[in-house]
Amino acid sequence: MSASRQKKLRTEQKAAVSETKMRQAKEDKKAARQLKVWSIIFYVAVIAIIIGLVGGGIYNSGILHRMFTAVTVGEHNLSAADLNYFYVDTVNSNTLLPYMVKADKGLDEQYQDEEKGITWADASMEQAIEQAKAIYAAYDEAMANGFTLSEESQAQIAATVNNMKTYAMLYGHSSANAMVRSTYGVGCNLKTYEEYLTVQQIANDYAVSVGEALTASEEEIAAEVKENGATYSTYDYRILDIALDEYYEGEADAEGKYTEEQTEAALAAALKAAEEKAKELKGQAETFAEDKDSILKEAVAYSSVLSYAREWLTDAERKAGDTTALENASGNGATVVMFLGSDDQSGAMPVDVRHILIEFEGEANEDGTPTDEQIATAKEKAQSILDNWKEGEATEESFGTLANENSTDTGSNTNGGLYETVYPGMMVTAFNDWCFDESRKSGDTGLVETEYGVHVMYFVGVAEDELNFRDYQAETTILNAKFEEWRTGIIEAMTAEEGFGMKMVNKNIYVNPNNAMSLS
Repeated sequence: MSASRQKKLRTEQKAAVSETKMRQAKEDKKAARQLKVWSIIFYVAVIAIIIGLVGGGIYNSGILHRMFTAVTVGEHNLSAADLNYFYVDTVNSNTLLPYMVKADKGLDEQYQDEEKGITWADASMEQAIEQAKAIYAAYDEAMANGFTLSEESQAQIAATVNNMKTYAMLYGHSSANAMVRSTYGVGCNLKTYEEYLTVQQIANDYAVSVGEALTASEEEIAAEVKENGATYSTYDYRILDIALDEYYEGEADAEGKYTEEQTEAALAAALKAAEEKAKELKGQAETFAEDKDSILKEAVAYSSVLSYAREWLTDAERKAGDTTALENASGNGATVVMFLGSDDQSGAMPVDVRHILIEFEGEANEDGTPTDEQIATAKEKAQSILDNWKEGEATEESFGTLANENSTDTGSNTNGGLYETVYPGMMVTAFNDWCFDESRKSGDTGLVETEYGVHVMYFVGVAEDELNFRDYQAETTILNAKFEEWRTGIIEAMTAEEGFGMKMVNKNIYVNPNNAMSLS
C-alpha cells in the first residue's frame, strides 16, 4: 500500500472515530436532559404533596387573608381580613335583609338581581366598600388635622374589646381571637378588630366634630324660611271620605269584583258627590264638625299631611274654611278636605325641663306592654317621690337631687334630670304634650306615663334666648345640607380598587329571619 493511501485511510479512520464520539456525546447530553426533567418533575411532585399536607393549615391560619390586599381604599391596603369587618357589619346592619333572603342558602347563592347576575353578597360587598371609603375618607382628614380620640371614646373601644373577651367565655370559644374569627371570618383576630374599631371611632368622632362646627347665619336662615317656610309649619284640617261602595252600578262577578269600567264610573260618581259636598260645606266649619264621619286633624307636620292633599293644604293663599274634593291616594274613593288653619311655628319656643324616670319593673305582657300591676307600682313610687319633694324645700335644686338619686334615665340622672332646649317633637308624645301644654308655667310638676315608665316632671321654663321652632328647623336643614356636602365631597375624592385578596373574603354568609348571622 502506497504511503498516500495509508495516509488517507488513517484520516478516514480518525474522522469515523470523531463522528462516533460526537454521536455518543449527543446521546449522553440528551439522556442528561431527560434525567434533569424527570428530577424536576419528581421534586415538584414532592413539593406538591407537602403543600397539600400543610396548605390547608396555612390557609386556615389566616396568614394569607392578612397578607393579600382585597381592596385599596385611597392609600390604605385592606386585606381580606380587614374587609371582612366592613362586610360582616354591613350585612348585620341591614335589618331588612333577613326578610329578603332564604335562611338555608348563603348570600353568595341568592340573587338580588338575577338578570344582571348580582347576588346579595355582591350588593352587600359593594355597600361595605362604600362604607370603607366613607370611614377612611373621614379618618384621613382627621389624621391630617391632628384629631385625637377623647378619653371617653378610648374607654368605649377598650370596653368593646373586653366585652369580646367576656363573650368568648360565655359562648364557649377557646379565646377572644377565636370569638373574633367566628364572628368575622378567617384572618380576623382581636388585634385587628381593635384597630378596626379605632379607625371607625376616629372617623365617627371627627365627623361629629365637623357637624358641630358648622353654623348658619341669620341671613341663611331667613332665606331658607322664605323659600321653604311651608315645610316648617303645622296644619289643622278636617276630612270626610266618600267610599265607592254606594256608587257602583251593575253586579259584581262571582268573586265580588267589579270591572275596570265599573270602578272608573263609580270613582267619577264619588268624586262628583265629594265636589258637591265641598261646595255645600265651604266656610261652614261647625256644620262640617257635626258630621260624625268627618275626622279632625290638628297640628299636623308638613311631612305627615295627606300626600294627595299636601299641595292644596299648604298653599300660601289658603284661607280658613276653604274646601276641596280630591281623589284619594289609594284610588278607592274621594275625600272632602277643609282647611282650618296653620301655624308657622315662629311662636313655638324650646323649653327646659327636669324629670325623674321610674321604669316598669318585672315581667311585661307578651306584647311587651307593661302590666297593670307594673304601671300601678311605678305610679305609686313616682307619686311618693313627688310628695316627698313637695314636703321638703320644693325647689328646682332639691328636685335635681332627687333625680340623681332615683331616676333610671342614664341620659340625665347625673345632671339633676335636666334636658335643655327641648323643641316640639323631640320627646315621646305624652312627655312632649306635657311640656308644650299652653297653660304650662315655671315650677309646674306632674306625672307622665310613657312606654319607658312613669316620669315625675318639673317644668323649668321657656328657653327665651334660643331660636324659635321654625328657625330651628330651617337652621337644621341648612346644617344638614352643609354636612352632607362635606361628607359627599370627601367620599367622592376617595378611590377604591379591588385586589387579589378579594377572592379570600368569605362572602357566603347565611342570614335567618331572626337576623342571626353565621359564616359558612
